[in-house]
Amino acid sequence: MDCDKKRLQCHAVVFSQVFSPCGDVLVTGDNFGRLGIFTLRDLHSCAANLSSVTRSDYPSKLTVTVCDGSIYSLHTIGDLLVCGTTCGIKAFTWSAVLALAEAPTVDDAKLDEMFVLDPPSDVGGGRIVNGLCTMGDHLVSASATGCVQIWDVEHQRLVMKFTGHSKQALCVVSRPHTSHQCFSGSDDGTVKLWDSRSANCSHSLSPGVQTPGKNSSGWVSAVAVDPNDRWLVCGGSMPLSLHHISMLSGSAGSQTASPPLDSASVASPSTTMTTSSSVPASTLAPLASHQATTYGSVATGTTNSCVFSGSSLLSAGSTSRLYHWDLGGSLQKEVPCWSRVLYSVAVNGDDRDKVISVAGSSAFIDVFTGYLYGSVKLVLT
Repeated sequence: MDCDKKRLQCHAVVFSQVFSPCGDVLVTGDNFGRLGIFTLRDLHSCAANLSSVTRSDYPSKLTVTVCDGSIYSLHTIGDLLVCGTTCGIKAFTWSAVLALAEAPTVDDAKLDEMFVLDPPSDVGGGRIVNGLCTMGDHLVSASATGCVQIWDVEHQRLVMKFTGHSKQALCVVSRPHTSHQCFSGSDDGTVKLWDSRSANCSHSLSPGVQTPGKNSSGWVSAVAVDPNDRWLVCGGSMPLSLHHISMLSGSAGSQTASPPLDSASVASPSTTMTTSSSVPASTLAPLASHQATTYGSVATGTTNSCVFSGSSLLSAGSTSRLYHWDLGGSLQKEVPCWSRVLYSVAVNGDDRDKVISVAGSSAFIDVFTGYLYGSVKLVLT
C-alpha cells in the first residue's frame, strides 16, 4: 500500500453502509467521498471457521471516489444506489456497481453517475444530505437546512418540501405499510411525522423530554420503524425509546409544507403552504410506561444508528459496542467493535443467514454472521 492510501486508511471514517439487492456486495461511504465495495460471497464460510476471539481481515475489492466531501447516507431505490453527500444527492446504477465488484481490481476505477439531485443550500453554502429513505415511489432526504424533501426520482425533480425543524434534520425513515408518511429526527431534539397527503406534520415527539410541553434538549440522530409498522424507536443524545405508532396522534401547529404530491402545483416545489391548527403539537413523555419503553442509560452512550432485526433491536453509537435489545427494553448482548465511535448498523438476510455490518470512526468494518456473532473484520483499502 502506498503512502497516500495508508494515510487515507488511517483517517477514514465510515458514515454509511448498504447491501446490494442481491446481498452479495456491501457498499460503504466515508469522509473522503469514497464508496468502498466489498464482495461477501465467501463471508459465511470465513466466519464459520473463526473462534469467538479470532478475527480475520477481509479487504475491500476497491474504492471509488464519487464526491468532494463526505457520504453520510446510502440507500437503494429501485435499481439505483443513492448517496447523500455534502454536495447533494448522487445516484448510480447497481448494475454498474456490481460490474466493478466482478471486474479485475484497478487503481483508477470510475463509476459514472446517473444523475445528481440538488437540495436547497444551507446557510454555509453546502447542500448536505444526512439521511435517505423511500416513501412509496419517491425518495425522501433529510437536509442540513432542517427540511425534509420528497423527490420524484424518475423525473429527477423536487416535488415536496416539509419545513418544521428548527435545526438540521439528521435522519429519516418511512412507514413500511404506507406510501405517504415518514418520520424525521433532528438536531432540535424532535421527531416529526410527515404526511404527504395532507402536506402537514401530523405529530411532533420530543423523546428527551419527560414533561410534555417542556423545551427539548439534545438531538435525535437515529430513527427506525419495525417491519410490521407498529413501533417507532428513536435515540440520539437521550436513551433509546420505543413508541407505539398508533398513539402518535394530533397535529402540529405552525409547520410548513409544500403542496401534496397529487396537487396541481406539484411541478413548482418552491411554492409552500403554511398549515396551522387549533390543536397544539402533541408531545409524548418517553419515560411514561404507558407511552414508551426506554432503553439503556448513560453507560450505553449516545446513539448514532438503530435498526430492527426480527423481534430484536440493534443500536450503536459512542461506546464502540453493538447493543442487542429485546422489545421490552432489556439488553440481551453487547458486542465489542473495532471503531471507537459507531455511525452505521446495516442488516441483511433472514435469521438463518443474517449478516450484520457495523462501521464507524475507522477503516475497519465489523461484520457478524448468525446469532453467535462470528466476526470478520472488513478493511477499507
